[in-house]
Amino acid sequence: MKKHESLLLQQVEDVWNTWRKQGHVKQEDLYSFLQSIRDSVPVIDRGELESIAYELLELGPFDKLTGLYDRTFLLGALERYITEARAAGQSCVLAAFDVAGFDVYQQQRGSKAGDDLVQRLSAIVKKKIKEQGLAVRDLADRFYVLFPLAGLDEARRCMEELRLTAMEMMSCRLTVIMLEADQAPDHFTTELILKTAETSLTQAKASGSGGLRLIDLASRETLRVRIAVIDDDPLMRSMLERQLSDLVGGQDQVDVEVRSFFDGEHFFQEGWFVNDGPMIVLLDQMMPRMNGMEVLSRLREQEDSSRYWVMVMTGSGHEDEIVEALEAGADDYFMKPFSLDVLKARIRRYIKGLMI
Repeated sequence: MKKHESLLLQQVEDVWNTWRKQGHVKQEDLYSFLQSIRDSVPVIDRGELESIAYELLELGPFDKLTGLYDRTFLLGALERYITEARAAGQSCVLAAFDVAGFDVYQQQRGSKAGDDLVQRLSAIVKKKIKEQGLAVRDLADRFYVLFPLAGLDEARRCMEELRLTAMEMMSCRLTVIMLEADQAPDHFTTELILKTAETSLTQAKASGSGGLRLIDLASRETLRVRIAVIDDDPLMRSMLERQLSDLVGGQDQVDVEVRSFFDGEHFFQEGWFVNDGPMIVLLDQMMPRMNGMEVLSRLREQEDSSRYWVMVMTGSGHEDEIVEALEAGADDYFMKPFSLDVLKARIRRYIKGLMI
């Protein structure tokens, strides 16, 4: 085995081991890929070297257009550095920014011109950030910079320099928001922190003020709402769980968790219903073993039964069944087949009432 081939194999193993520890690739993908390299090392040639580089690029945590890290990497790194910052009594600062007027620019000049702008901006980001932070490209012209264990003042100076440089060199006006991720309330997940940053960036951009804004994450209060779908129809469960997971459309003030159950016994056995906080229950009226009316009766027997908002789903449309559900304590009902948009609107109205 040639010396450079041995060094290549060691470097590839080091890279993959690092990514595996950080959770960026599946363990089985790692072993399969390393085994394929070991098998080919004795006869490795330029084509195989290019193939190895291609696989690393495709499976690695990189944005293909810019070479910056991608969102998957950011989620793992953010969780890790928040933990380290809190343990060390330091700050972990997250900045998010995008280009004012990018959509119009791309529509007028085409997608290639938009890609060129993003690549040029990425080059400036790399130069300005250097070793101070981790640069990430998310969607279109949206970027993040994560400053692990950095002070807010230092991170702010860096982002202000980046903003001014982009204006001078590219005539790009950047909208920038910054927040101290380590100050997030304990129940904030990394996804929710990013959702807060995205919402704040959208609001800042909509105001047209540009510039740089600081977001006080510590003062953010989030309403946590759980939605239980109880239905013996697997297609109905799958469809509702998928559609309702993004019910609030990225609002950082509301965190929605959806779970589905194949019947009433399954719902009560799981024990999910006993946690604190409001719960929306979408309940099929006719199910084997424990039907919807039995589930409704048990929920209304709970000491804190008022926190369960129950919508009964009925397929028959018979008036006596609707009356039975309402008299048993159902808060609302709808008949199958139903409009998904109408169902979402009713649930959003209920959630909005909780926030008042």
